[in-house]
Amino acid sequence: MAKTDAESGKRKRGKRRSKRPVRIPGAPKQMLLPWRQEITAEDLVTIRVAARDLVGRHGYTRSDLDDIVQDLALHVLERLGEYDPGRGAWSTFLKRVLRNKISHLIEYRTFQKRDYRKCIPLQP
Repeated sequence: MAKTDAESGKRKRGKRRSKRPVRIPGAPKQMLLPWRQEITAEDLVTIRVAARDLVGRHGYTRSDLDDIVQDLALHVLERLGEYDPGRGAWSTFLKRVLRNKISHLIEYRTFQKRDYRKCIPLQP
């Protein structure tokens, strides 16, 4: 009887093993290996650039810059435990987290500007 690929220890061509860490069902995300414990000065530069790009749009002014930087940095710190180097580079993860938070900030800012009294009912 011939051995199968699994029994002989050989991998089939074209199949890649996942580099993702194994999660225990029910365990919080913070239980994953902490690849990054802090944000670096380079990360803060990236955060500041992202915040500066938001100023002048959607009602944000220069006086809001420090608040935006603080919100973005705090959000990145909250998401550090979700970073997995097996899934992508740190810069990609950082930019994705920043983009998501900025979209939430814009959504919240435009939501605040809506005037419910000017809404037109859909049904006559």
